[in-house]
Amino acid sequence: MEERDMRLLERIVNAMLGAAGRPASGVMVSRSGDWGLRTYPADGLTPQRLLAIFREADAGDLGAQLALSEQMEEKDAHLFSVASTRRLAVTGLPWRVSTTPPGVETARPTGGAATRPVGGSASSVETAAYCESVLRDLPGFEETLAHLSLATGRGLAVAEIVWEADGSSVRPAEIVPVPFDRLTLGDSGALRVLTEDEKYRGEALPPNKFVVHSPQSASGHPLRGGLARVTGLAYLAKRFAIKDWLIFAEAFGMPVRIARYEPGATSEEKREMLAMLKQLGADATGVFSKAIQLEIIQSRVPGEVNLFENLCL
Repeated sequence: MEERDMRLLERIVNAMLGAAGRPASGVMVSRSGDWGLRTYPADGLTPQRLLAIFREADAGDLGAQLALSEQMEEKDAHLFSVASTRRLAVTGLPWRVSTTPPGVETARPTGGAATRPVGGSASSVETAAYCESVLRDLPGFEETLAHLSLATGRGLAVAEIVWEADGSSVRPAEIVPVPFDRLTLGDSGALRVLTEDEKYRGEALPPNKFVVHSPQSASGHPLRGGLARVTGLAYLAKRFAIKDWLIFAEAFGMPVRIARYEPGATSEEKREMLAMLKQLGADATGVFSKAIQLEIIQSRVPGEVNLFENLCL
């Protein structure tokens, strides 16, 4: 398509938007890294805290649940692997801008012409080609698609369209991922973004300014549609189970250390002897008198049990 035709299509698109529907240019959500500090709700997570995080999200404060979703993937290798596979199954596919939905019959292109629907107009195909060329020229567009795919786990992902004005027309210059800690819900349940001017209540999303991906696999609250609420309880149970297994492995997998003292040993000598046994288990070093009988008993069970090796699997 020639440059003259591209400019014509651009003017047509802007004319269709009209003055009222034309989005404002510039960046609405600041991308500065020092705007807010990251939180770590998964550290020391308890059932009571998990319930409080979900209730905060239901009340409109999305920050804790979105941060929890991010941190759970960082701390659980299996969860990260499964979630990444689901996202890459979509973002790894080739894409194009079409004038028809999937499954609608299209005419086979001839001579390198663009595919178009049966009975469709040539102008609609040219408009789709123009839109596709604009998207492919956007810097970091693939990274933005990867950001939007995070909604499958977190229930929500937003990107801001940065428009640039060119005379009487506007066109997208960039599509920027919106940090998850900038998202909140208003009193009516509508999505809002936290800005420099509105750091607490947030601002409503202007038309034609943001791309919102909300899978809505469950009706109602947007965060109920992601996998975070389903995996949150399983993640918590898994953390508790691992902690219990480590405590058991420390007691079961290490040899028992026994020190026998003389009947006339004082309480102070007994305390010192116990401290030496603890040091022997931690550092494998200790200082004992010849009068102390030290015995180390290795735990034995029927069969071959590689306890510490199995914990690493």
